[in-house]
Amino acid sequence: MSLRVRFCLATLLVGVAAGLAGVVLTLLLHLVQHTLFGYTEDTFLIGVEHASRARRIWAPALGGLVTGLGWWWLGRSMPHGALSIPAALRSGERLPVGKVASDSLLQIVAVGAGASMGREGAPRQAGAALAGLLGDRLRLTADQRRTLVACGAGAGLAAVYNVPFGGTLFTLEILLVSARPRHVLPAFVTSAVATVVSWPFLGDRPVYRVVAAHLSWQVLVCAVVLGPVTGALGTLFSSTMAKARTEVPRTLLMVPAIVGAFALTGLVAGWYPELLGNGKGLAQVTFAGSLTLAVALALVVIKPAAAAVSLSSGAVGGLLTPAFATGAALGLATGLIGHRIWSGTPAADVAIVGATAFLAVTQRAPLTATVLTLEWTRCGAGLLPAIVLAVALGILASRAMRPRVRGTRDTESVEPALEENVRTVVAGAIVRRNADGARVLAARRSRPAEVAGRWELPGGKVEPGETPEEALVRELGEELGVRVEVASWLDGESPIRDGMVLRAAVVRETAGEPRPAEGGEHDAVRWLEHDELAEVDWLEPDRPFLAELGGVLRGEIAPGHARRAVVFDEDDARRMAARLAADGWWTAVRRERFANEDDDEDHPWAVETDAPEFVVELLVDEFDGWLDLQP
Repeated sequence: MSLRVRFCLATLLVGVAAGLAGVVLTLLLHLVQHTLFGYTEDTFLIGVEHASRARRIWAPALGGLVTGLGWWWLGRSMPHGALSIPAALRSGERLPVGKVASDSLLQIVAVGAGASMGREGAPRQAGAALAGLLGDRLRLTADQRRTLVACGAGAGLAAVYNVPFGGTLFTLEILLVSARPRHVLPAFVTSAVATVVSWPFLGDRPVYRVVAAHLSWQVLVCAVVLGPVTGALGTLFSSTMAKARTEVPRTLLMVPAIVGAFALTGLVAGWYPELLGNGKGLAQVTFAGSLTLAVALALVVIKPAAAAVSLSSGAVGGLLTPAFATGAALGLATGLIGHRIWSGTPAADVAIVGATAFLAVTQRAPLTATVLTLEWTRCGAGLLPAIVLAVALGILASRAMRPRVRGTRDTESVEPALEENVRTVVAGAIVRRNADGARVLAARRSRPAEVAGRWELPGGKVEPGETPEEALVRELGEELGVRVEVASWLDGESPIRDGMVLRAAVVRETAGEPRPAEGGEHDAVRWLEHDELAEVDWLEPDRPFLAELGGVLRGEIAPGHARRAVVFDEDDARRMAARLAADGWWTAVRRERFANEDDDEDHPWAVETDAPEFVVELLVDEFDGWLDLQP
């Protein structure tokens, strides 16, 4: 079976697998909700409203006990975690199916018990893990497996929410950050297949019931107001959740912490029953215009606070629906205020606008947020001008508050995993190449006293809301006054102390001359060739990276996770390698081989290089190949 046929088959199978996983997890969610809150019909919110105040406390607390013990055990068996979809896409490593299944079940139980977190992380993880497994079984290339993992995550989302186009855009805009045909087609096929597979079990109904929405000048005015407000509050929401994930207890204490967080949420739900669960009930009552102004404003604060408390206790869950519900409450409050000023303002329609804008800001994905709203509500295109206006203003306001580094894409909005409870420190190996060879820059520490005089690769901590790439660019600019771009990450990570790990990347200078900042943490820099790496006294966390870094300097190996441009013609591969080498990049041409295959059928040629992804993608398009990120 040819490589292309295997990839097509895998695409279909991933859609089916993600759809079935979504069905199982959704039915489990309903079972947990019905069991703990004692209802058999109607919606979860109605079940909560009919439950006693005592039950609203002990049901989440019991769920917290079960999930707390489960996550503590899972953390012990996998101390640094391996359940992050973004991390799997970066590294090319397959998500462990067994542990993903355990974590997904725990997330569903937590949300079913009333935890104020989203349930969408579980089907996305499950879809991604099954996609990686199928990609391995069918002996696909690393780039094809990476594509399938992202598609599986989007398909899981599509199945549970009946959003084939939203799942497609989630895959492309948030995970792959690509609109290339080789990504668009499998993303759509997997999401569409998963959605169709779920219909016989979950139905073909929209998630939210809304009346037909119509555009009016009052809604447009409210959209103008909502844009900057959602930009500011959405940015605060994201940074708060990111900070909450870094303060997770890593011992058995997480069990009482989770129980306490869930019980506290249940206690507050005695007054605000809309607080329990992922936020679907809250969004529904806002779209019906059923909340007062005071309650809507209170839930704008309480809903994110409950999610942050749950995350900081050690619980794992999504933020998609909580963000959407928070935005809906904010939109309804804006509409109700507008109604008091301009009689006739449709507050429920403004709630839809607010939900979309808030989701777009927190996910940093305006297209995905807009399409998800249209599919979730099926409100028609009448509100689209107001939605586009609010989303655009919200994104602009968010970027003004949180400037981004060109060419990077954060993944903080994608579901957290156990590994994200570890604080990351990043270090940059600034490599210079010329006709005489390659050298790397080392920096000498001036403080604190216990490490003064020793050498390291310069860098610093990844702050909440930053990607590792953004943090590394910022730190090297602050410490050495140099602008850089990240070429690729070296393999592995090195422990610094409990709760902190070091990652290192090969970087390339784009402007400036590296010099220690006055009063900074370094007092000297030194350029080292490969045979000089052992001449300086390196800090312990940097030492594990020196062997691979030496190979990079000698030109023997490419950095970890180097890019590979894959083509079927050897002459194309040689010409591509010559072009990259002429620009100073490390290159090597290799013949592909697949497991258990000895013949030459479907064996392409790979050009390995440490050139940035955008450089390789330009050549890939020119030579009609594809980009493979993991050898």
